[in-house]
Order: sequence, then structure tokens, then C-alpha cells
Amino acid sequence: MHSKNVAIINMKGGVGKTTLSYNLAMELYEKNKKVLLIDLDPQANASILVLSEEEYAAHKANKKTIADLFINCFKRFGPFDKPRGLEETAFDNRLLLHRKLFNQNGGYLDIIPSEISLGLILKGAHVNPYILEEMLKQEMFQQYDYILVDCAPTYSILTNIALNATKKVLIPVNADSFAIYGVKLMKEIINDHEEDFDTKVGIAGLVFVKWKTKNPVNQTECEKKIIPEWGETVFNTRIRESDYYKIANGMRIPVTDTRMSAEAKQELLDFVKEFEIAV
Repeated sequence: MHSKNVAIINMKGGVGKTTLSYNLAMELYEKNKKVLLIDLDPQANASILVLSEEEYAAHKANKKTIADLFINCFKRFGPFDKPRGLEETAFDNRLLLHRKLFNQNGGYLDIIPSEISLGLILKGAHVNPYILEEMLKQEMFQQYDYILVDCAPTYSILTNIALNATKKVLIPVNADSFAIYGVKLMKEIINDHEEDFDTKVGIAGLVFVKWKTKNPVNQTECEKKIIPEWGETVFNTRIRESDYYKIANGMRIPVTDTRMSAEAKQELLDFVKEFEIAV
């Protein structure tokens, strides 16, 4: 078994990227898949969404976050000597992983949490852009069906790290005027990355999220401008806007466990099916 790896990226914040990442991970787990969610965003929203306050605090007290991977990198490439044993600690995958869910059919959901200090650590550090790929190769590709990387909505070394590790992107898009610019920027970023790192980045797809089901005229016009550029990589499913996503996030549960309409739930499930085929 070799995992299917995808970075979930949009250069615009507020599109529901982390909400989509979480619900995708949960629905894959419900299908008895082995899933790893990596929070590569200094805001740590995915970590806060997946883990309760107690779980998050306990993990940080007893284990490592993704930030520790970069602390190790700074020590290796920075001006200071590396303390003995730090490299082994940072690359000990067991100290990064938090097992959130496990079912009797063999499916499980793990997370590597982030924390706010990640942004501070990266300032001024000479970071190896392949560090996450190097870590994942240590048997982790063989442990999972899917590795999902929730990325920050900025173009930074974190973006390069995610693209080098996964070599495939899922792009959640809101159908508004900002989306047209955002997806063009995303294409430029992918092209630049491929040129800079001599690596091919596949497109898992673009998925329209927060789709307004009432009076979608402006959305349809936006859609008409985006689809010709991205063609068959645009998912057929449109995931509607619903307050139940906010409610589910507040309760730290998948949206399919709420009282959201059956039709809206089915949209999410249809997207997951398309995602499985696309990657």
C-alpha cells in the first residue's frame, strides 16, 4: 500500500479550506480508510477542530507538533550546534502523531497538530523544502491510504514543503470575484514550483464550496470563467453554504452528524466519491 497524498490549498483565506479538510478526512475514515491529516498552518485551525482542548493540551505536553520538525531543521542548518538526540526526537513519527479515531474495521484517523509558534520558528530559519517528504518516507507512506495536508492561505516555504511532499493539490474555491484571481494565482504558483523544484504537481481538482443555492447568478458567471481554464479538474459536485458547517465545527463533529438536510449531506458524500476517483 502507498498512500495518496494531497495538499489542500487556497491563497485566499475564509473559503472553508480547513472545514473541507476535516470533513473529507472524517468521511474517508468512515469508509474504513487509514487517514493522516497534517496541519501545516500556523493558525492550527485543523488541530483545534480535530482535537478537544484537553487532547490538544495533552499532546503538546507529551508529544511533538509539526513545529518541532522545523525546530530540528533550524538546529541542523542554523548557526548553533545541534543538541544530541534532537534529530532523532524530531523525526520519531510516534512523537508527532495523535491517534484520534480507530474502528474495528481497520480504519483510523491520525493527526499531526500544528501550533502558533510555527510561524515564529520559520522566521529567519533556513528550512529544507523537502523536510516533510523526508519524514513521510520513513514508513509513513505505507501506513495510510490518504495523507491530507491542510495548508496556510499564503505562498511561503510551507507551500513548497507541502507541494514537494504530496505532489498533488486540492483547491477549494468560492465562486466570487476573488476566486477568478485566486485560481489564476494558484496556477502561477504551481507553475513556478514545478520550475523551481523540477517536480510535477498534479491537480486533484477544484471544488466549489460555500455555494449559495438561492440566486446563484453571479456564481454561475464566475464558474463560467474558471471552468474553461481548469477543464475536467473541476469537480461536478458543488458543496453548498450552510450554517451547519459552523455548528459542526463548534461541536468538533463531522457535518454529516448534524441535522443538516439530507440533500446537503449527500453533496459532501458525492464530493468524497469524486475525490477518491480523482486521486
